[in-house]
Amino acid sequence: MAKTRDDYALLRNRIIIVILSVYGLSFVGFFAYSLFTFPEKYFLHVFRVQWTPLQTLVNFIENLTPVHCAGVLLACSLFAPPQPSLKTGLEDAFTRLVFSTVIVFVLLGGVFVTLSEGLLPVLHGRLGALENRTSVARNYLELAGEARREGNRRLQNAYLEYYLSVDPDNSEALDALAELRKRSGEDAFGTSAPAPLKRARLMDLETSELLGRAMASVQEEDYYTGYYFADLAKALSPAGSPEAKQAGELAASIQRRLASFRADTEERERNAIFEIKTQAHSDLMSDELPLVARAYYTFRLLAENDPDDTEAANYLSRSVAKLKTMAFFRDEEERFASMPGANGLFFLNNEPGADTTELVAIGGIIVTEDGTYARDIEAITFGGDGGTISRFAASAGKIMKDEEDRSILYMVGIDRTDSSNTLLPEYTAGEPQDNFRIVPSLDELELLGSEGRDIASYHLHRLWGLWDILVPYGYPGDPIRIAALMRVAEAFAFIILSLLALTIGWRLRPAGGFPVVAGTAGILILPVAAYLFVRFYDYLLMLLVGSTMLAWGFTPAIIVLIALQFALIVFAIAALAAQSLKSRETRSV
Repeated sequence: MAKTRDDYALLRNRIIIVILSVYGLSFVGFFAYSLFTFPEKYFLHVFRVQWTPLQTLVNFIENLTPVHCAGVLLACSLFAPPQPSLKTGLEDAFTRLVFSTVIVFVLLGGVFVTLSEGLLPVLHGRLGALENRTSVARNYLELAGEARREGNRRLQNAYLEYYLSVDPDNSEALDALAELRKRSGEDAFGTSAPAPLKRARLMDLETSELLGRAMASVQEEDYYTGYYFADLAKALSPAGSPEAKQAGELAASIQRRLASFRADTEERERNAIFEIKTQAHSDLMSDELPLVARAYYTFRLLAENDPDDTEAANYLSRSVAKLKTMAFFRDEEERFASMPGANGLFFLNNEPGADTTELVAIGGIIVTEDGTYARDIEAITFGGDGGTISRFAASAGKIMKDEEDRSILYMVGIDRTDSSNTLLPEYTAGEPQDNFRIVPSLDELELLGSEGRDIASYHLHRLWGLWDILVPYGYPGDPIRIAALMRVAEAFAFIILSLLALTIGWRLRPAGGFPVVAGTAGILILPVAAYLFVRFYDYLLMLLVGSTMLAWGFTPAIIVLIALQFALIVFAIAALAAQSLKSRETRSV
């Protein structure tokens, strides 16, 4: 009996070794598959080193149940049990073998749950981050091309440098940056200075003619031209001559007149600039967006006209900071417009207890370091009687927090240089507003997009809570709860399918102790069969749980799921217990 037990312990160890070997071979296979199927359409080539191991782990974990079942089928079908001499020894050894093997399956099931619920969402999140970085970088490369076509070298240089910070070995970007810097260098150092004005013809004139032209220019109040002729006449006249003296006196008088004129002009300019700054400062202190925008344009003009005016530069900076709390700059939104984000948002925007119904549709939101931008916005508010209270549309906007930490959508876009190019929302009903309140938080907004939810990247506890977040905004929560229930079912499925694979594999074991030809051929057939069987099982389970939820609700679906898992576990245990070595030996004889 002791020998029989040792033989069964050896058989159990062989089974475990085969299962673990199948794990290792499948991991190698998934790595090779990931290595040769890198999707360059969605990821930059520079991310290949990061993507390959991540995708290998994702494929391995997502297919661990069929891989495990294939390993169990192979392990049990390749080895025959020993032939004990005592029936009691046979039954005791068989019980020990099955019990210890099931314990191993339970432990492996715990590992599977840890990987699928602990590691897998993290892996999906990292893959999503790499894909997002790829989209952002490629967007900057496209913007660099647009800036090149528009002749904006500063922006082109900035976009290329950002792209190369992500993909430093990209030959296209490197060549474009080298060409840009070459052209910028030629413009800075290769152009020749303008040729000096030729004065040969004027020098040929008589001094009297030059003086006559100088006096004529003074009569026409063209003092600069008059001074030029007088100074030239003085230079061409012999020193001490009457012409030189007359020309010198005329030039001096013109110079005094110019000095007085400049003093009067500068004083008038100082007074005018003071009045302009006073009005602009008053506008800046206002809480009205049009006045703050007017102050911004005023200080911008003053700063451009006089770069040394530190006061204008200081107030320009303050006006920009204040303007960013009330509106957005159009060039910022345009720069991020083509970047990836949550698309197709449509939700109820109702405050708790509100007697109105507000529907909001947003084409897409883009979350950046500079804020959250929105595009293709439309909202309509209905009263309790069903009448339209307000309706508007805006091509773009920026979502920011107010003092009470609420999300506010600002829809006025300011052009940095052209005050006539301001972007405003178009109201077809109701009183026009510059902004309106968004009830969902920024995190919730990303979940509301039709492409903003990657369920695989959520841990089960987070996935379970999505229903409570999304349903109040009008989103159907049943698909999310079905996905959560299927996550729960996967843990049971690993154990149930392990037991069924053990039962089937035990039935397929060879009688003589060595694999037969058919068993050897099964090495190729059984993994494929196990994969198809597990996928079919998952499909049927999802169909049953989903139809139950849609028909009767969430609670009945949980009851049906638990009852089904319990019934399947009982069936799998009963099928395993029904295996009789004696009957198998009888059939072999």
